[in-house]
Amino acid sequence: MLRPDTGVDSGWDLRLAAPARRGRAAKLVCLLSHIGAGCLLALLFFRGGSDAWNIRQRAIYRWWHGRLCDILDISVRVSGRPGREPVLLVSNHVSWLDIPVLAGVQPVGFLAKREVRDWPVVGWLCRRVRTRFIARGSRKSSANALGGLVDDLKTGRSMAVFPEGTTHEGSELGNYHPLVFQSCIDAGVKVQPVVLFYADHRGRHLPEAAFIGDDGFVPHLWRMLSLSGTRVYVHFAPVITPEGETRRDLARESRRIAAERLGGFLGGD
Repeated sequence: MLRPDTGVDSGWDLRLAAPARRGRAAKLVCLLSHIGAGCLLALLFFRGGSDAWNIRQRAIYRWWHGRLCDILDISVRVSGRPGREPVLLVSNHVSWLDIPVLAGVQPVGFLAKREVRDWPVVGWLCRRVRTRFIARGSRKSSANALGGLVDDLKTGRSMAVFPEGTTHEGSELGNYHPLVFQSCIDAGVKVQPVVLFYADHRGRHLPEAAFIGDDGFVPHLWRMLSLSGTRVYVHFAPVITPEGETRRDLARESRRIAAERLGGFLGGD
């Protein structure tokens, strides 16, 4: 459930209502039940086709991801406003949790690494909701993924990408690769920088939330189940119009905006 967050001053500020404190085992039971419910909903309402989603599909998609954050005791606090759809969201990348955090706020599609397609259950769910996949280092895969992004944007669906291409621990940014920005140029839609900042219940940077290096999915999930009061600050910066800009220009400007806001989060702003 979303409710107003009076702890943040600017923009459209929402957060997921924090659940009652649960132990790790209880959270795991809730999580497994929720994944089962997600599989049933995916079978009933999502066919993986190219048609635009209806209101019911969008609502289910947002609810499921928002409830996932709720089960993990993650409070999502939003500032700024998502751009009018369709828009290409470009976000810094900290964890696999970035996906449910963003999708719980706005029913966006995603570009994910090719390996996710083959993950048990998760890969199937991603395919049902039309996630796009890209194989790192493959020009053919990159071209296909870019074409898919353009097609989705042209159907009116907002898409989210992580232009760093990999995760970081949340206090710094990697380079923003320009290629994905070509999709908003080709589709004629605006780009919107998004900044994610993971914090503890006091608002301090939470490096334990990062999914980096040799982290395995199950150990990381187990670590997140042990935490309580995790906050994720999501900032939607003003949209950027791509007309007259190159993809390198868009990548540079998006990263500059993200770095400035991330610095504010780290400084307690």
